[in-house]
Amino acid sequence: MCSLNGASADDPKPGDTKQGKVGNCWLMSAFACLASVRGGVPGCFVTKCYSTYGKYRMRLFNQVADKWRVITVSNRCAAAMRV
Repeated sequence: MCSLNGASADDPKPGDTKQGKVGNCWLMSAFACLASVRGGVPGCFVTKCYSTYGKYRMRLFNQVADKWRVITVSNRCAAAMRV
């Protein structure tokens, strides 16, 4: 079991998400929705535990391209996308 900022990474709750000032509301709202489904958020993460660098890899579905994408997010905002 991992712990990220006091929230359980294995059982997140919709209220665990926090909107910052970087325009990432689309990602935070998606996380809040996923958090309402057991295993929803942990199932998206390729990186399964706390990263000392603050970078996490995750899988998100790109509806326009109709395929899964692996992106890298930081503990502050979306950082890069691997195509």
